[in-house]
Amino acid sequence: LILVFSFFYTYRMGCLITRTKEIGILMAVSYILSPYFLINILARSAFTEAFAQGLIPFCLFYSFKFLKEEQSVKNFLLLSLSWFLIATSHLITYLNFSIFIMLLLLGMWLLKIQSFKKIVWYGFSYLYSILLSSWYIVPVILFGNKLNINHDISKLIDSNWLTPLSELFSFQSVSMMPLPGNGLLQSQIYPSLGWIFIISFIGVWYGLSTQIKDVR
Repeated sequence: LILVFSFFYTYRMGCLITRTKEIGILMAVSYILSPYFLINILARSAFTEAFAQGLIPFCLFYSFKFLKEEQSVKNFLLLSLSWFLIATSHLITYLNFSIFIMLLLLGMWLLKIQSFKKIVWYGFSYLYSILLSSWYIVPVILFGNKLNINHDISKLIDSNWLTPLSELFSFQSVSMMPLPGNGLLQSQIYPSLGWIFIISFIGVWYGLSTQIKDVR
């Protein structure tokens, strides 16, 4: 269900931002075949993290829909709902994705792709999602020192060697250490980001070439 849900909204997002069904399909296939997503399901049994990863396309779709269309209560509430679901599913995914969106919005404003007013309204939607999830987030902030997640977050920077650049561009994804569940993978070879980069490059190249032909 997680894979089907994320496939559907990645496809919708691709169609929304490129107006091309073929690129939407390529984006959707690329996302559900990403190694981190599959290993969380097939090897690590990290279902809460996989659930949050499956929600990211849902949030991205309504983010672009909110920024692209006229302001509406429906888009505002659905965007807030998507952030609420991610925040109450997996905090690390929520924090990393929040930083990504903030940098994306900053870049869009600097490149004059989006107006400052629209980005402010996006911020209001994000703040509203925080209010919705406060029952979950506030205890973590108040009692973080007594929770195990505090230990995990403090060690993230020491774990960056788990994803070296060579692994990201490799065509197979192999566990580098015997983490729980990863030492006994059903298969030692998973599709890695190298395949995703190639599929994405082909999709972008096809989309740009189609747009050039349309302009001509």
